[in-house]
Amino acid sequence: TALIYSMVPSLSTKGHDAAGHPNDVEQDDVRELPKRKDNDCRIGCSLCQLPHGLRVYMEQPISMGGISLALLYLNALTFGGLMTGFLVWRGMKFETIGVWRGISGAIGLMGTFAYHESVKRMTIASTGMWSIVFQFSCISISYASLFVTDYMTSLSMLIGGVCLSRIGLW
Repeated sequence: TALIYSMVPSLSTKGHDAAGHPNDVEQDDVRELPKRKDNDCRIGCSLCQLPHGLRVYMEQPISMGGISLALLYLNALTFGGLMTGFLVWRGMKFETIGVWRGISGAIGLMGTFAYHESVKRMTIASTGMWSIVFQFSCISISYASLFVTDYMTSLSMLIGGVCLSRIGLW
C-alpha cells in the first residue's frame, strides 16, 4: 500500500475517489450502522448487523433480480457431472442415474406447464412466490438427506428433492 500511496498521493487524503478526484458525496449521504449497545447482542459478532444490511440491500432497485439469480443458483443440484459423480461414489449404477436424469428432465418440463397454468389463474408475483417456496422446500429435503443414516432413504430424499425442485425452478 505504501507504493500505491507514493504513486497516487491524493489517495492518502480523505474525500477523494480511487482516481484521485474530489469526492462529491456529502457526509450526510453515507449510511452508518447503528451503534450497538452492550446488551443488544450476546453473540459478539457481525450477526447483529445482518438485519440492517439486509434492509439496505432490499432498498436497492436491483435487489429482487439479485435474489432471483441467487435462487436460480441455489438449484445447482441437478443431475449434471457433480451429482452423477456423487451418486456413483455412493454406489449407484450409471443406468439408474440415467433413468433418474430422464425423470428429472420430464419433471422440469412439467414445471414449464405448471408455470403457464399458474400465471393464468394467479398473478405473476403469486406464481413466483409459490415456486420459490416450493423449490426451497424441495431443496431442504435434499439437504436433510445429508443427515439421514439409512442409505436408501438418504438417496431417495436427495433424488426426490432434486427432481421435484425442477418444478419450482421454472
